[in-house]
Amino acid sequence: MPKLSSCSKDSMTVLSRLLLPPVGGKASLPPIAPEIAGISPQDFADLLVLANENHVVIRGMEAFLAITREAGDDERGQWAQTALAVERARIDTALSFLNNICGAFQQEGHDITVIKSLDHWPDLGSDLDLYTNTEPEIAIAVMQRRFQAELAPRSWGDRLAGKWNFVVPGLPESVEIHMRRLGQTGEQISIASGIVPRSRQVQIGGYTFPV
Repeated sequence: MPKLSSCSKDSMTVLSRLLLPPVGGKASLPPIAPEIAGISPQDFADLLVLANENHVVIRGMEAFLAITREAGDDERGQWAQTALAVERARIDTALSFLNNICGAFQQEGHDITVIKSLDHWPDLGSDLDLYTNTEPEIAIAVMQRRFQAELAPRSWGDRLAGKWNFVVPGLPESVEIHMRRLGQTGEQISIASGIVPRSRQVQIGGYTFPV
């Protein structure tokens, strides 16, 4: 069997087979077991990078772990367990900050809605995305006062889209807040104004978020 190369077609094939059930049937893990049994530490690292880039670390590593347990492969199972522990710790920290950010806006009487970030659950994206109808200067003041956040440099795309990125101490992920506009060039104004009225409360990870 050829070795997996970093983020190669082989890595994508293995990750896809871990995650996607066959057409017309349930997920079938055993056919991929020989490929998992032959995976090296570097191959696994490459696979983990690809899973991270596609926001499927939890789902991918849980499937990987299930195969190694069935095969009695404790060594490779430990690789997956370590990856899961690291990713779950990251997600726990991000959700705690996300909950606090939503709470801060609500406590000060400003609307806030989580967009995109929780769509990958049980995985989480690489940044935290939110939307508010609040005036930018007010939203920026909330982030700076309540979280000592720093504004990240804005690209022309950010300016057109009406979004600001914040660097928050203690949070590895950036916080991206869309303000009063959506779309690549901020063209979606009427649709954006309906985000908050259409939001609903969803419980995720022990918290309740407006999404």
